[in-house]
Amino acid sequence: MRTIAHRYLDEIAKPTHSVTKDLYRMQRYLVTNRNTFALGIISIVLYTLLYFYSVDLTHIAEDTNHGHKALFFVPIVTALIFSYVHGSFTSKFWDIIGIKAKKP
Repeated sequence: MRTIAHRYLDEIAKPTHSVTKDLYRMQRYLVTNRNTFALGIISIVLYTLLYFYSVDLTHIAEDTNHGHKALFFVPIVTALIFSYVHGSFTSKFWDIIGIKAKKP
């Protein structure tokens, strides 16, 4: 009868996976989920642009109080773009992970 230690050492000695198998799996994963990664990158770019241009957007929003009424569309369109891109990315991300909403 083998001891627990021998079984543990046998498990350690076995190669758990190969690098080529991991690369193939990652390539297959990236190809099937490229829309998710693209939406994630676009979301990161949008948040970065928002960070760098936040002062300009604040000035545009303040100019609506000074008579430039058509500029109120800029913050609204910006919010809609963020909502669509980030919402799509988040939905696809949770689908990839396998987390689904609980159905009533």
